[in-house]
Amino acid sequence: MDELHRLKERLAAAENKLREQERFLADLIENSGALMFIKDIDGVYRFVNSKWEEITGCRREEVLGKTDADLFPPEAAAHFCRHDAEVLRSGEFMEFEELFDRPDGRHYYLSGKFPMRAEDGVLTGLCGVIVDITELKRQRQEIEFLSFHDHLTGLYNRRFFDEEFARLDSAGNFPLTLLLMDVNGLKLINDAFGHRVGDILLRTVADVLRRTCRGGEIIARIGGDEFAILLPRTDEDGASALRMRISDAFEAERTPAGSPSVAFGQATKSAGDGSVEELVANAENRMYQEKIRKRELVRGQAISFILRSLFEKIPREREHSERVAELAERMGRAMGMSAEDVGALLTAAKLHDIGKIAVSDILDKTEPLQEGEWFAVKRHSEIGYAILNSGGDFAVSARIVLVHHERFDGKGYPKGLEGRAIPLHARIIAVADAYDAMTSGRPYRPARTPSEALDEIEAGSGTQFDPEVVRVFMMLFETDSYARTDEEARSAECREIRNVLRRPSKACWMV
Repeated sequence: MDELHRLKERLAAAENKLREQERFLADLIENSGALMFIKDIDGVYRFVNSKWEEITGCRREEVLGKTDADLFPPEAAAHFCRHDAEVLRSGEFMEFEELFDRPDGRHYYLSGKFPMRAEDGVLTGLCGVIVDITELKRQRQEIEFLSFHDHLTGLYNRRFFDEEFARLDSAGNFPLTLLLMDVNGLKLINDAFGHRVGDILLRTVADVLRRTCRGGEIIARIGGDEFAILLPRTDEDGASALRMRISDAFEAERTPAGSPSVAFGQATKSAGDGSVEELVANAENRMYQEKIRKRELVRGQAISFILRSLFEKIPREREHSERVAELAERMGRAMGMSAEDVGALLTAAKLHDIGKIAVSDILDKTEPLQEGEWFAVKRHSEIGYAILNSGGDFAVSARIVLVHHERFDGKGYPKGLEGRAIPLHARIIAVADAYDAMTSGRPYRPARTPSEALDEIEAGSGTQFDPEVVRVFMMLFETDSYARTDEEARSAECREIRNVLRRPSKACWMV
């Protein structure tokens, strides 16, 4: 009897364990992130979990006892039935990529199906598991896109371009023309307006190329500021016509950095004309020759545009630039500078604040600048140097602009130069700049009178300013009789300076 009791207990425990396992499996099926279903051998749904409703929009009770033909459009039902037949025919687990169109835009699913058998091995149906891979598909597509496309412009990248170049190098594509383009002034634009505006310029170039080229022409961004177009079955005349269309389209575009401008280089390859490498070298040589020919013109246009943009954003800067240039020129002539040096001084004075274009958004604040803003503004001399320091006509001006905020006592910026280590042109501009800044005022402080400003200039002699430059500056104002009273004009110091100016010594001033 005891043995029978123990047997019943073991049987009950086994049944409880089986029910727990069944509940566990049921919970696992219901709460898994995948849709799960069972079909019989005729394709009739015998089981679906709750995920079915989320993916298909059909309630479970509406599915059981029905086939795919009852539930889906004919094309989709036939697609699913073909997959089922493949699984039942192979007798093995198989994976398929299914496509469901859903209102929320998620529609890619990975379907895994395997056959089900009775104890005697006879096929009784199949079990399926479907997982949402919409996000995975998106990521894969993005990776595939980026592997052959430039992330900024969406054009093909250098890798794809090189592969296509090799593919198109065949008799059926001759004449094959390569058109190279180098964007003019991109570094200037980045220095003056920031990389965001430079990126807008590059995207605009890409948009123009897409609009003007035909299907079958390979457009790529192959470097930071370089673009290329492969033109199969196109001769030199056809490529030249495309160049004209591109140039006209560029002129019609407007960006925060002005209209795009590029240097072109093109070369054409016919059957037996040489290697791809030679074609590229010929196109590059022509592009660089054009860039060299137009360098000074393009640079001058870019700097003029930057200066004009600054004056449009902050109109007072135009007047400030003109007044500082006038004061600096008069001082240079009074100090016996040559015509060449006066010209360099005048140019540098007109351009001395060109770097403010990069910080123009904070220059019109009506309250004093915060520490971080003041630090940004102080960088305008370095930014001006970067804009102008591209050789050619502006190299001298660049060096002067860089140091026009140095102090005579070495406490200025950005390099901390002292005394006559600061170029004379910069020492002159420093005085003219300070005077005009004080007398014209700023949004956060009122203007001072000329007399007050001159007192400040005098007080800064030997510390902020070169004492000799200050003496000349004071004398200029005394002789013009518009800043000092008659009594002040008769001071012994002003008479002494007047005598010095009558007998200028270039050796003294041109240190």
